[in-house]
Amino acid sequence: MNFKRSTLSKLALTLPAIALILSGCGGAWHFSPIPGPADSAWPSFRGNLRNNARSPGRLGSGTQKWAFLAADTVQGAATIGHDGTLYVASHDGKLHAIKPTDGTEVWSFTMGGTVNGSAPAEALDGTIYVGCNDGKVYAVDNKGVVAWTFTTGGAVTSSPNIGLDGTVYVGSNDDNVYALDGKTGTEKWHFATGGDVTGSPAISIDNKVFIGSADGKLYELDGLTGVKDWEFVAGGAITGSAAIDLNGDVFFGASDSTAYALNGSSGTKKWSTVLGGAIGSSPAIDSGGAIFIASNDGNLYALDGSGGVKLWQFTLGGNMVGGGPVVAADGRIVASSTSGTVFAINPSDGSESWHLGSLGDVSTGASIGGGGVMYIGSADDHLYAIK
Repeated sequence: MNFKRSTLSKLALTLPAIALILSGCGGAWHFSPIPGPADSAWPSFRGNLRNNARSPGRLGSGTQKWAFLAADTVQGAATIGHDGTLYVASHDGKLHAIKPTDGTEVWSFTMGGTVNGSAPAEALDGTIYVGCNDGKVYAVDNKGVVAWTFTTGGAVTSSPNIGLDGTVYVGSNDDNVYALDGKTGTEKWHFATGGDVTGSPAISIDNKVFIGSADGKLYELDGLTGVKDWEFVAGGAITGSAAIDLNGDVFFGASDSTAYALNGSSGTKKWSTVLGGAIGSSPAIDSGGAIFIASNDGNLYALDGSGGVKLWQFTLGGNMVGGGPVVAADGRIVASSTSGTVFAINPSDGSESWHLGSLGDVSTGASIGGGGVMYIGSADDHLYAIK
């Protein structure tokens, strides 16, 4: 049977749920669950395999619920575990597990260096994966005990993502993309690019891995073998993550101030739109196919996904670097920047729904839980919960 990629993509979110149902049945069913990402509202940096940054949770009114204080800058996004536990890494060199109810710490695990932007990813079995500036990828269980480490040749500022078969995909500043066995940390393959790989890999349902590099290229790799299917040359470095829509098309930004849309199967360009500054953030995609992406001119842009036409722009008052906007279940977009303010933005016209300020540099992006509570890290050493 020959499925189209768009049909396969629509099944991406249903397969883990089917596996969980089957694994919970008695009698003749004796299935182990698919060892992929955790069954949670936000198990990885951009929320899911496709990196589309869309949450099942509706936003609240923008009131601070609590603040967790780390010993240094919280530059990476928080991950929400299957039981609601929050996982976030910081410049203090620790992976923190935090209670979602009141922001108290459950445990912390100390790594061998600072963490500069790598957001944890949780697997279905509860294992947490995170990168570190000491060049290692760490696998830690949900009690805070290390399961394995894998050493690359450079700092790991990329956020891991987990395939449906449990493979962990991550980039490194040694210019390589790695595929690791989630259980053992054994390398399955690596692919050499021509520059630092700082974004988080996006993974399609047919196990294609999309990743950009500071060499200015966006690559599609076979998830099983690491063989390159195609590469697309952009006009500048690609430091953020790509996102995949339900049709299998791929969206990303580059330092040439341009947002790109590619056909995911062939790598051919569908459109490109020049914005007002270099793009180091990652795009979000809403249920209607609109693309939201921030530029270093201090604006968030809404683009039509089919043609790249600018729908509106919203002034953030600062740059969004390393993270990207996220989309709540009610359609509102959350964006933040170096200005220290988090904004909730209405998708129809780009008007402000609410804002919360005085949070320090919150340019790395938010996570939204199923209950609508939002979590965001800051350069003022805090992780904030906002409802």
